[in-house]
Amino acid sequence: MGELYDINGLQMHVETHGDGEPLLFLHGGLGAGDNWQYIFSAPPSGFRLIAPDQRGHGASTKTAVGECTWCTPTSCVAPNAAGMRRRFSRTSS
Repeated sequence: MGELYDINGLQMHVETHGDGEPLLFLHGGLGAGDNWQYIFSAPPSGFRLIAPDQRGHGASTKTAVGECTWCTPTSCVAPNAAGMRRRFSRTSS
């Protein structure tokens, strides 16, 4: 179960698991944040796994009618990843 966070004006659904250094898991197109379970049998030891549903996917903000749901790395993936880094840095509470 995750929570919604405001990241760059977008309500992103994010699951976090484990404790330690932040490890951001970004799913591919048509995926969701919980797809990490297909990569790892358990959250990696020593890391806090941060697994967002990217824009238009899972429980995150859906796009407007007629707006493309596919984000290019520079249009929204990189800025949202930077926003996640700021939100989930080890110094944030």
